[in-house]
Amino acid sequence: MNHIYLTGMMGSGKSTVGSIIADTLNLPFIDLDNVIEKSAGKTIAAIFVEDGESQFRYLESQTLKLYANGGRAIISCGGGIILSAENRGLMKLTGKVVLLSAKIDTLLSRIKAPASRPLLNQVHTESSLIDILNEREIHYKSTANLEIDTNNYTPEEIAKKIIDTSKS
Repeated sequence: MNHIYLTGMMGSGKSTVGSIIADTLNLPFIDLDNVIEKSAGKTIAAIFVEDGESQFRYLESQTLKLYANGGRAIISCGGGIILSAENRGLMKLTGKVVLLSAKIDTLLSRIKAPASRPLLNQVHTESSLIDILNEREIHYKSTANLEIDTNNYTPEEIAKKIIDTSKS
C-alpha cells in the first residue's frame, strides 16, 4: 500500500492531521481540494456555482487518479470523494483509507468559514450537515480500513494513531 488517504466530513481534521503525518513520515502531503482550486484557478465554491457539482466531482476524480498513480503520499480527500464507487475502489487499491469522524456539534464548531463549504452554503444548520453525513456514512464506513473518532484527541494524537496503525 502506497498512500494514506484521509476521508471524512468537512471539519473532521483531514488537512491538519494529514500535514502532521506527512511531516512526521517525510512524505508529500496532497490536499486534493487545494490542487483542484489551483488547477481550476478558482475556489471550490466558485466551481460549484459556475460549473456545478457534477463538474467538481469530475475534477475531483481526475485529480485523485493523477495522485493515486504517483509516488507514496498522504492524501487529504474532499468529504464527498467517496460518493463515487470508482474513487472508493481506487483508494482501496492504492492505499490505506482512514476515516476521521466526529460528532455533528464538533464538526460545526470546527467549520470556520461556511462560505468555503459549497454544500453548506444554502443552509448553515446542523440538519444540513446531518443530511450530508447520512448520504455519505455508508460509503465512508465501507471504504475505510481504519476509523478514528477525533472528538477528544489533538491532531498530533490522531496523527500518531494513524502512523502507529500504518506500521502494522
